[in-house]
Amino acid sequence: MQRVLVIDSERQFATALQAHLGRYQVEVELAEDGKTGIEAAKSNAPDLIVLAIELSDDNGFLVGRKLKRSKKLGHVPIIILSNDENADNLFEQHKKTKSKAEHYVRRPASVEDVAARMLDLIALKPLPATEIEIEGEAEMSDENESDVPTKVGEPPEIDDEIDAFAENAFDALMMGGSGAKAAVEPDEPGTGEYEDVELDDVIMVSDAPPAEGASSSSAPPSAPPESLRPEPEDSGSGTAAAARLRSEISELKAKLAESSGGVSSRQFLDLRETLNSKDKEILELRDQLGVRDKEILELRDQSIALERASADFGEKIAGLERSFSKAQEAIASLTEDKEAANKRFEDVKARFEREHGKVQGLEESLAQEREGRAADVAALQSTRDAELAKTLLAHDEALTLVKAEAAAAIAKAQEDSEAALQAAANEKETAVATLRAELSDERSAALAQASAEAEAAQQASLAALREELETGVAAQVAEIEAAWKRTLAEREAALEGERHLELETLGSEHSKQLATLGRKLADTETELSGAREREQLNAERNAELESKLSEAEGMLNTTSAQLAEIREAHERLEADLGQITAARDALQQEADSGHARLALLESDKRDLESRVGSLEAVKAQMESRLSDAMQKIATDEALLERVRKAMAIGLTLLEDQRNNVVGGATSETEGVSEDAE
Repeated sequence: MQRVLVIDSERQFATALQAHLGRYQVEVELAEDGKTGIEAAKSNAPDLIVLAIELSDDNGFLVGRKLKRSKKLGHVPIIILSNDENADNLFEQHKKTKSKAEHYVRRPASVEDVAARMLDLIALKPLPATEIEIEGEAEMSDENESDVPTKVGEPPEIDDEIDAFAENAFDALMMGGSGAKAAVEPDEPGTGEYEDVELDDVIMVSDAPPAEGASSSSAPPSAPPESLRPEPEDSGSGTAAAARLRSEISELKAKLAESSGGVSSRQFLDLRETLNSKDKEILELRDQLGVRDKEILELRDQSIALERASADFGEKIAGLERSFSKAQEAIASLTEDKEAANKRFEDVKARFEREHGKVQGLEESLAQEREGRAADVAALQSTRDAELAKTLLAHDEALTLVKAEAAAAIAKAQEDSEAALQAAANEKETAVATLRAELSDERSAALAQASAEAEAAQQASLAALREELETGVAAQVAEIEAAWKRTLAEREAALEGERHLELETLGSEHSKQLATLGRKLADTETELSGAREREQLNAERNAELESKLSEAEGMLNTTSAQLAEIREAHERLEADLGQITAARDALQQEADSGHARLALLESDKRDLESRVGSLEAVKAQMESRLSDAMQKIATDEALLERVRKAMAIGLTLLEDQRNNVVGGATSETEGVSEDAE
């Protein structure tokens, strides 16, 4: 299927043409402006392009030139339409360019006429249902095609002058014949022959060989009838008419030479001067167009440079913003680390204070416990001393009472007493050793001094008790040695039993108290050691935290310095950013002005291209006129030569006529004289 692209801003005509071509096997695509049409043609090359000169965005001649210069579309035939009053001249001028179209149609024109022009370029296959109708339309289109003007309009004024001159020359020639007829009336055949001579006949005669002309001119004409013969006195008027005709012919020759030479030279020079001025103007416009193109390229380079600088500034700003955001993140992280370190330090400090308070409380509890134990030991010692004093007093009383009775048993009592004392001492030592053995596993290093003091006090009390007992026993022995030996022995045995029981009771209670005290002391020392360990750990952690705090403070100081530097850099960057923003705004303004100037230059370029196209059209028109003038001059020169030949023939005919008239008069005179004789 054939494909036709119609580029026309007149939507109604384009739609009508599309509807008409719908009867054929043709695909029609419409474009309302030149840019859309060029893009459509480049995207899918058509088989034929119908292009209107009057487009909304461009000149149709320029669009056609772009299409013809394209390697892809240069072979595509184009039909150009125009509504211009001077469309015929424009078409003739455009035909002489390299980008000429295949057909030109002046509007208003029918769609059938345009479709008929398409038949010369592409094969329009009609649809089966409308074949007869389309043939009729094609015949009508062929008839209308003959009416399309294809030549330049009316010839210039020089043609009219030359034609008028030729007509005047022919009239002058005819006037000469009529004058001769009035002077001497020849026979009717000869007169009719001269009166019916036309310019073409004269030209045909002038083209004949000279020999034939001479023979025809030398042939004597037929004698006129006697009724029309002039009188002898009229021969002078024929001579005057011939002289007048010769003078008119000379004047016409001079006028013809002057008129033809002056007009042709002036016309030729005017045309050459106009053509040169148009060429000069075209060259100037092309130079301006080249300068504008150069300015456009420079502005585009400046715009690209400004855009590149703006992009570089944008990248620099983005990098600075990224650096600033990273610095802010680092500052925030360091601030969070500092706050966390301060919080940990406060927590450790609070725990250390709590542990220190616990240690102080334990120390106070230990001191109070020690004081309580000392008071208990003192109370126990005082109680024991009081009991010993009471016992001694009772012993003294008993000894006093049984002194007499104990005298007999004093030795035995002494032995028993010594044995009992030894047994008590052994038991005491065993008990103390047992207590020491029991307490040695439970006591720690912190209670060693208290145990030693308690043991020393116990030993001292035992020694004192022993001394007191020995003293009392010695006294009792001394007092009851005489009378109370048996009673004293019994009572001593009972007393020793009670004392032993009491000592055992006191020892067991004291052992229990010492065990309780040892356990408490061990617990206290355990707590104290744990507290000391915790205190040491806290101290170590505190030292570590102090070091970390010092490091954090150092890092904080460094971070503060870096933050200050970053803030200064940020301020500098903000200042640079302000300058860059101002520069970017200035560059943007320059770019906008450059774009505006570029748009103006583009508009000027389009105007210049349009003017160049118009000037090229005018140049083509002037060249066409010059060529036509040159051809007309050559034609007129040939015509003048033919007129000269016709005039020469006319003069020859006049001479022959005059000779015939003079010869006839002479023959009549001779005949009269012969009659007279």
